[in-house]
Amino acid sequence: MTLQIKRLQAPLLPEAKNLLAVCFICLTAFNSLIFLLTLFTAFRVNKIADRKTTFAQLVNGETIYISEQDRNWRYPAVI
Repeated sequence: MTLQIKRLQAPLLPEAKNLLAVCFICLTAFNSLIFLLTLFTAFRVNKIADRKTTFAQLVNGETIYISEQDRNWRYPAVI
């Protein structure tokens, strides 16, 4: 009877090692995907931050585009 038990338990060890290897590969692939998504998100955020135009909301609720200008820049009509 003990001989039969040993025969049944012997194949479990190699299968467990294969399962650990598969889990490690899956975890590595998942982390690589997350890393690439993080890089993509950082790239997009930097692209948006480099824009020179942005939105501004007026008192009446209307939204307009504005752009970054020099501190002393004025329209000719203002002068």
